[in-house]
Amino acid sequence: MRPFGKPWAIGVALVVAFAILGEMAVIFGDYVFHRLGLNRNIVLGALWILPLVASYVATRYSPDRKLLAGLSFLLVVPLIGALAHLVSGALGANVDFEGLSGGRVVFGIYLAIGGLVVVIGTILGLLPIGGSSRKA
Repeated sequence: MRPFGKPWAIGVALVVAFAILGEMAVIFGDYVFHRLGLNRNIVLGALWILPLVASYVATRYSPDRKLLAGLSFLLVVPLIGALAHLVSGALGANVDFEGLSGGRVVFGIYLAIGGLVVVIGTILGLLPIGGSSRKA
């Protein structure tokens, strides 16, 4: 089985950035966001664009097996997200769900929300580019 290639690796890098930035946003208090003039909930919501872009890039630019490349992020997003949450908790950050049982809860949350986002990104990646396909 050939790997999905560079587009898939770029998508994984986007998901890793999503997980790290998401954990940092949770660790920082509302005070930090207020000082920056940002709303924390909007920043956390906007971060969900990264898995969408990851699945879009993997689907659009993979040389073959485009659908599989995009939908593979259905497991990549929750695995990396739950792993980042477990590491964050192990390093002493204040997390809502601790330990392995908490990791399962976080995996489920990422699977539910990330599943919707990844499917949307994959569908967008499969859409044809440009205008009409009719020739004059």
